[in-house]
Amino acid sequence: MRISVKNLVIISLLISTISFTSCSKDDASDDIYLNEDQAATTSVNKNTVTYNYSNIEKETLEVINTYRESIGLNSLVTIDLISTQAETHTDYIVKEGKISHDKFNTRANFLIKNLPAKSIGENVASGFSSAKSVVNAWLNSPTHKAIIENDNYTHTGISIKTDENGKKYFVQLFAVR
Repeated sequence: MRISVKNLVIISLLISTISFTSCSKDDASDDIYLNEDQAATTSVNKNTVTYNYSNIEKETLEVINTYRESIGLNSLVTIDLISTQAETHTDYIVKEGKISHDKFNTRANFLIKNLPAKSIGENVASGFSSAKSVVNAWLNSPTHKAIIENDNYTHTGISIKTDENGKKYFVQLFAVR
């Protein structure tokens, strides 16, 4: 069976669309929103991208990795390029005032092309006040937990923003390289 690069990208995207869920302290639903923009993405030099992590972002990454290690999985390596893509979505959901996975394929395509990555997953949440509370919520949701516990994921990026009312929005992307 002959599989082209284009077909591999399509297969990766189909797999990755299964690998994301939403979580809100206010709304415990696991609804998936897929309203994608298939616009082409530009290439970047991943070695020149930098991301300045806040304390809560660092702590959330640490809590995720401590959990993964406790169940025998490798820690996820943080990559600034992934975090910048998470940040674009966090900015969007703060502006919209609701969590979603809108334009996930745009983020996934960008990371597949520029990392490069084989597959991308995404967890989003809102309304939690600390790293431990959001990670606990994700771990109490089977779909979020499955992403965190997926041993194929090797890399991650994160963005956490607070809106004008003090509500926090969380986006964590996971990558298979």
